[in-house]
Amino acid sequence: MKKICSLVIILSVFHFAGLAQYNQGKIYIDGNVNYNNDNSNVPTNQIGIPIETKSTNIIISPNIGYFIANNFAIGVGVEYKSLFNSTNGANFLFNNQDGSKVVVSEVISSKWNELAPTIFAKYIIPVSDKLSFSLKAKFSHGLVTDEISDSPTTVTTTVAGQVTITNPTVLSEKPSKQTNRFNISPEFQYLITDKIELQINFTGFSYNSVPVIN
Repeated sequence: MKKICSLVIILSVFHFAGLAQYNQGKIYIDGNVNYNNDNSNVPTNQIGIPIETKSTNIIISPNIGYFIANNFAIGVGVEYKSLFNSTNGANFLFNNQDGSKVVVSEVISSKWNELAPTIFAKYIIPVSDKLSFSLKAKFSHGLVTDEISDSPTTVTTTVAGQVTITNPTVLSEKPSKQTNRFNISPEFQYLITDKIELQINFTGFSYNSVPVIN
């Protein structure tokens, strides 16, 4: 039987922008906060030991821009990403010819921290007095530090019932790498007041050049 418990909280569906009048000379401010937490617990068929997987993602992205023309803004921002994933109990069973059994259980974890300055350009098309449509192009160049660790435990059971447990040194590495991200996203804005709007954005087209975690 497979049991999965998942908790997902997304705070980035709506953005709030200050000074939402789109005339030349105005300041544009928005922000994005995203939090995601997933937990799963799946029993192993052969061994019966559950495999626990946990992942936590946090993304924070504030931006500030300036309308260089009516309905057209350019700006800068910063994007911070913190991603954590761990697997506890990746178990493997080996039956030796002499009748002994070996169970290898691994605890694998990875941490990803990325800090990326961004630049963007945004063009807004008013639909009505309150509603508008926009296209936003954004580019970011960031620095990534990722930490990977692997700690296997081997349990050997002989035919006579003797148990030997070995736990070798944890394998860990912390390389620093770079990322390049570009995306064009459609957005909808709805004016709540003269200076605050409610914004919904979509993924759109994106290109990501990111390092591979081995």
